[in-house]
Amino acid sequence: MSIKRIYNEFSQGFEDEYYIKLAQDDVMAVPALIDIMLDDDFFNARWAQNILEQISENFPETVYPFYKYVADALNNENKFLAWNVWKIIVNLTAVDDGAMWNMVSDKFYASLNSEFITEFSIACDCAERIIVNKSDESEKILNVLKNINNRIFKIGGEISESSLAVAKEKVDQLLEKNYSFVDIIKYKTPIENSILLCFALNFSVYTCIVSE
Repeated sequence: MSIKRIYNEFSQGFEDEYYIKLAQDDVMAVPALIDIMLDDDFFNARWAQNILEQISENFPETVYPFYKYVADALNNENKFLAWNVWKIIVNLTAVDDGAMWNMVSDKFYASLNSEFITEFSIACDCAERIIVNKSDESEKILNVLKNINNRIFKIGGEISESSLAVAKEKVDQLLEKNYSFVDIIKYKTPIENSILLCFALNFSVYTCIVSE
């Protein structure tokens, strides 16, 4: 299919599944989508980004050859578009031997350390896929997350306690799903550890009683 026809197909507004299949059938579809993602038009760029996210989740090997161009979108002047690129990149870690991830890892940890709750939230959500596909990054991610109680988040230049509460909840969910009890207890405050330990002991006793 000619590149002109591919762009014409994009303009038809078909269901996402159609474009995902198109990317499987035509090698030019993915670079064309990346080109649109890098466009100044927010709505077109966000549409292409969403399609690429789905393609990379289901067929990462289709997008991986264009990794460098996907990574270029991290420099988008629209921060929301830039932050959401991580949702594509982390999917590509499933087929990455390390070379490409090393190219963007510093930027990822900058996002994970961000004082903007939206940027942090996206990075935190993406961290789980990195933990699964890049096990050697697991400890480094933990070291960032366990410091959550000392973090500052801002909205409009002012410190936001509500943003910190949201961040702590996301960190709790991520840690409890992907790390051991010993890892989790390291980052809790003494009071939180006491509550967590009591819960664990009570659950163990309950388990023993039920099993008997």
